[in-house]
Amino acid sequence: MKRAVYSIVTVGLGTIAGLLLLEAGLRVAGVDPVGEFLKGRDLVLHPSSDEVLAYETVPGAVGRVFGTQVRINSAGFRDREYPLEKPEGTRRLLVLGDSITFGNSLRREERFSEILEERYREDGEPVEVLNLGVAGYDTVQEIAFLERSGLAFDPDVVLVAYCVNDMGIHTTSLRALRMLESNGRWFRASRLVQVVFVNVDTKLFTRGTERANFDPEFRRVHGDRIAKIPPGAPVRELMSRLRDVLDSDPPKPPVRFLSWHTSPAKVGRFRWAMERLRELGSAHGFRAAVAIIPYLDERGKPEAFRQAYAVVEHEVRRAGHRAILLREDLVKLGLERARHPATPDEPVNLLHPGPAGHRAIAEALHRTLEW
Repeated sequence: MKRAVYSIVTVGLGTIAGLLLLEAGLRVAGVDPVGEFLKGRDLVLHPSSDEVLAYETVPGAVGRVFGTQVRINSAGFRDREYPLEKPEGTRRLLVLGDSITFGNSLRREERFSEILEERYREDGEPVEVLNLGVAGYDTVQEIAFLERSGLAFDPDVVLVAYCVNDMGIHTTSLRALRMLESNGRWFRASRLVQVVFVNVDTKLFTRGTERANFDPEFRRVHGDRIAKIPPGAPVRELMSRLRDVLDSDPPKPPVRFLSWHTSPAKVGRFRWAMERLRELGSAHGFRAAVAIIPYLDERGKPEAFRQAYAVVEHEVRRAGHRAILLREDLVKLGLERARHPATPDEPVNLLHPGPAGHRAIAEALHRTLEW
């Protein structure tokens, strides 16, 4: 019995010593899985009491987030401070969007919103461009954020910057905040625990994202904000064409965002957002436009992307808004050149334009936006 106890204690102490050595090695190597996963989100984002928004920016927060220094103003968006009342003779453009608009990995002045305001200033036009982008938001959340925080600034024009992943649910920000919320910060103390936890959580997140975008689950969760698309509606023909393209020659590598544009539930949710934007415009006296920002790698299937953009464009115009297609401007620049250069935070940037891409977007908007 004594030998058995001695063996158990020896093995236990050896195991503990091995784990401590492994922990020390991970720390010396600079391994920080949770920190890498959060990318500073916990500094500037927190869960929201609004179930549609789910999470929101923290007014006044400052920190390094998504590979760049971020400052959130007192109104809760990444921009300078603005008084609620417009200066006399000034027009206001409010920009809604996700991580592209927010400016992941970009300095604030490199974003298309700041460049566009600079162009107006050069023209001698008194225009303020307010950037209300929040990383990870979809179009419905963006409209909800406009209602909650943007309308008070009395916009003349509201611009929605649409990205191909906005048709479904695709955000790691809420997942990151819930991970901290449900587990506390205790696991930040151990790099070894982090390695195991993040790997497991990543697999669960992948499955969770697939489930969230499975049409029956999507309808169950978002049914009160899904507009009906009746049989024979013109957009169904566009969706059918996209489905045929995807079925005949699937893109390589596959881009799951494309198939979301064939889903009546997801397109119906986008339709709901466009109709709500129209209602708000009528009630508050602003005009609205949607800029469709292309995916920055069409080698898989250019025709499929064009068909997906056609679905979005139809719904935008159907609601009475102006659709601004930016694909040709970025193709002219070169999609690869338009991408943000790879960084340790984002080694692959097929969604996010870099400084050159943002400048091209700003120039196109300056040329095509109507007041």
